[in-house]
Amino acid sequence: MTTIVSQCYWCKHYEEMGKCKAFGEELIPNEVFFNVHDHKQPFPGDNGIQFEPEKEGEIPILHNPNDPWPPSQ
Repeated sequence: MTTIVSQCYWCKHYEEMGKCKAFGEELIPNEVFFNVHDHKQPFPGDNGIQFEPEKEGEIPILHNPNDPWPPSQ
């Protein structure tokens, strides 16, 4: 079984319970939380704050759930 982890868990802006500094009081949009959108790129409503790794060098490899799994080589 493969587990897909949200990019948000690796980001220094993630707070808790689906909250992030980028989106203020709003919940993180599903497209970002579920890796449909790579948040190293701007997303509407993110107040100019994008993904930054919590620890230097830790950048997750994202899998978009709309793509086949496992990815083709």
